[in-house]
Amino acid sequence: MTFREEKVVRIGLWVVFQAMFLIFVFPDFGIYRNDQQQIRACFVASCFALVSIVIIAPLLTRVSRVWRVLLLLMLAFPAWILYSVLRILDFVV
Repeated sequence: MTFREEKVVRIGLWVVFQAMFLIFVFPDFGIYRNDQQQIRACFVASCFALVSIVIIAPLLTRVSRVWRVLLLLMLAFPAWILYSVLRILDFVV
């Protein structure tokens, strides 16, 4: 597989993961529930965010500066989700 094909596959996987997150996890994320349900929702959200970061991060060293800026913007949403999870868990624990 060439790098261009790998880049397309990784970005496609990232888009699929973000869509799944927005459809299945995000509507329930941050809604007040009991602690056990809140921790489970935070765990699922952090898993989606970490997988998204793992998909995109290896591309950062092998692309041009323009693509690097775009990839960093793509990493901003999962990083924000991880930050939100840590803030929510701070209140729960």
